[in-house]
Amino acid sequence: MHGLRAVELPTHPRDGLDLAALRAALDRCRVRACVITNVNNPLGSCMPEDARRDLVAWVELPPRADALDLYARALKAGIAIAPGPLFGARAGAYRNFIRLNATWMGEDAERAIEKLGRLVV
Repeated sequence: MHGLRAVELPTHPRDGLDLAALRAALDRCRVRACVITNVNNPLGSCMPEDARRDLVAWVELPPRADALDLYARALKAGIAIAPGPLFGARAGAYRNFIRLNATWMGEDAERAIEKLGRLVV
């Protein structure tokens, strides 16, 4: 479907998602989206708090998009994002990138992401 394929990542019974495997997959594959439905694994354990802090979504927007403009419009819509230029030393770096907190993804987050998608110009 749409030329996408899922990359399955291992989990640990005590620590949850294997972040080293996630990093390796990101290095190996051209990732277009990373969906982590929650920080629990199928065995019922919960990822430690410090490991959850490592989970963010780095999103590349269309080349014409302006992350700083999107940031201002998203805030007015009640959505918090981090515009890419905050993470670059060069002027104009990551102009069409945003970072999303991916440690909690529920129905509210899904609705916010849908709304965010409509705000992208």
